[in-house]
Amino acid sequence: MPDDSARLPQQVSFLFKELATHAAELNAGSNELADGMVALDKGLQSLNLGITCWVPFAESDKDSAVSHDLGYARVGGTWGIALRERVHPPKTANDAFARVLAGRHGAKSEPRDEVWLFKDAPRVLRLESIEYLPALLERLVKKTQAAAQKIAAKTAITRELATAIQTAAFEVAPKQSDTPPRRKLIISSNPKKVGDAR
Repeated sequence: MPDDSARLPQQVSFLFKELATHAAELNAGSNELADGMVALDKGLQSLNLGITCWVPFAESDKDSAVSHDLGYARVGGTWGIALRERVHPPKTANDAFARVLAGRHGAKSEPRDEVWLFKDAPRVLRLESIEYLPALLERLVKKTQAAAQKIAAKTAITRELATAIQTAAFEVAPKQSDTPPRRKLIISSNPKKVGDAR
């Protein structure tokens, strides 16, 4: 019976080569995915929305201490597609796992968020979130529409206030007399004599 230890280096070498092949495929696919997301980011940035929006993905049960969201947000001064990991505080005193997570992440009574632009997020989150892009865009459309309606309403109110202020300012302004203002007579202290040449 052959010694298994003699085959170990060959097995490790074979598996490493397999791993290298699949890693190259994974990295190429990941780069292609990132390129597509860059194009989407540029398109959204050109709209100058300035609206933050999140949709949950990869939801686990309601008692989970960690949740993940796909969104459009400003991260480090740059607007773009983003991913968020939210660590929730313990819901019950008996939730030992949640207490450990809360202690590790410093969460007290408020959720603790970690947010990345899509290209900087962990690969596993990027892969899980892709199918939620249509839901994100749909929510972004609704939020943008609501924001546009709100701005239109506020603009109408602002115009009314501006008109009211202009009217009030006109009413309290001092009335000017219909008679023309008097001209001041200026007398020179050193009048020139006619015919003086200098």
